[in-house]
Amino acid sequence: LKFPSIPTQLGMIECESDRADILNTIDETADVSMVDGEVLISGPPLEGGDGWMTCKENLDRILGLIAHVQMKEATTVFELALWKEKMMEDSVIGDRNGNREACRIDVPG
Repeated sequence: LKFPSIPTQLGMIECESDRADILNTIDETADVSMVDGEVLISGPPLEGGDGWMTCKENLDRILGLIAHVQMKEATTVFELALWKEKMMEDSVIGDRNGNREACRIDVPG
């Protein structure tokens, strides 16, 4: 079986070290492999039984890791956008020097 969404989502991750961590997780996962940019499941889990449930849990773990990294990247971009907006507000009201540290906004999560 092929899972085309995993390589697609992996390609959208900007941070090379995060991408490498996910690829290492795929390499270390039993019955799941990455071949020519495709995520594949080998034969034994496809025969049913407990093997399929274990494989499903492994795929869920990989997808969860990808989602975590994507959320982390999105949060960073969102924080930067909020910070830039705050800096623009301060420059409009006359603080041309802009206290950069005071404009930082932490997004929970």
